[in-house]
Amino acid sequence: MGDYYLENRSRLQGQPKKTIGDYVASNGILVPRRFDTLVEARRSHRPIFLRSEHQQEYDGSSGLLKSLQLGEKMFRYGSTAKKTDEFSPRGMQSIEEISDGFFKKLDRNPGTPAYRTYCKLLGIDQEEFQAETTFSLWEKIKGLHRTVVADSAIEGRHHIMTVKYDKPTHVSYTIVEDAKIHENFGENLPEELSQGIKSLIETYEQVRHLSHFDSNHCPIMEFKTWQGKDYFLQYHRTRDFEPATFRLDREPKNGEIEVLFVRGATSPDGMTVDTTVIDHYWHSGGKGNGALPLDEEGAFDIHYRDTFSEIMTRKRRLQINMESGMRWFAINISYWHLLKSQVFKSNISIVDQKFRIISDDEFHKLYEKSCAEGKDQRIPLHVTSDGRRAFVERL
Repeated sequence: MGDYYLENRSRLQGQPKKTIGDYVASNGILVPRRFDTLVEARRSHRPIFLRSEHQQEYDGSSGLLKSLQLGEKMFRYGSTAKKTDEFSPRGMQSIEEISDGFFKKLDRNPGTPAYRTYCKLLGIDQEEFQAETTFSLWEKIKGLHRTVVADSAIEGRHHIMTVKYDKPTHVSYTIVEDAKIHENFGENLPEELSQGIKSLIETYEQVRHLSHFDSNHCPIMEFKTWQGKDYFLQYHRTRDFEPATFRLDREPKNGEIEVLFVRGATSPDGMTVDTTVIDHYWHSGGKGNGALPLDEEGAFDIHYRDTFSEIMTRKRRLQINMESGMRWFAINISYWHLLKSQVFKSNISIVDQKFRIISDDEFHKLYEKSCAEGKDQRIPLHVTSDGRRAFVERL
């Protein structure tokens, strides 16, 4: 089965969140109320969320643009920020006016906005990108933010990230198999959320199998859970399902280490990937053009080039994420768009303790070599994964 929207991207109508929200709602699934005009939204006297919309958000990069609440001020940076640096859509009469003010605010902030970096790396006209950006109007409902992803290698396995921003806060990462909790990292799920896992996954799978989507795909979907009900928010493409073909039932051989976490499976023989450790552009302080590498198959992403990493995750066979442990991983992935992309968009994604695959001392030696040679530094890694366990070997 193909994907209705990829067959003809104009079907997204430039607003993938709202277009798909409307479609999902038309199939009897709960979705927060959407509004067609600012007048209609304001007359509802409900809290309104302005969700940024761009065509590429369906199957492209995440986190390039912010969303904001109607009537609230938009991020004010730094202790020296002036009141004129604030932005609020309060009183604005059109989405076009809001979009114009939004981009002007982004461009006044310190540093380069993510959307500009994205356009530069991909050779996209920035003014055209701005013109294609709009906002959709949604009722902002209370509750817990849930992110659900079907595993790309293990049938019946789902990954669920749960965040509650209001006090008492909550953050957790839950792996579910056949609608039963298999592992949980971060905080323990309250009983009512544990009981609601089956219903949440059923809603995810109901959306996943709607006729406009490819049911073999494993999308990131976002939901709000409020008063025992799950409301659909967003569908974002990642990878197709490719089932594991073997079970890794042995212990690591000499030279192999078993990593903390893996998503995705290799063949029984594993795969060898030249993996970038040192990104020369970042670690040299911006020397060179920082262009997207054409031949990079894997990376550690030990830098803060977030937009670069967001683009590259879809191109990589191997993504390695270094964390302080699974609790910190649970916290970071629950809050951070980029880490979700790194874990779910690459062919194989690994999480392991910092500087276990590569030592801190070796990292610094590769850094010095990068400075001397003026290029990225890579190491060959052999990875064997059955989707649940993974071994990594330095070659």
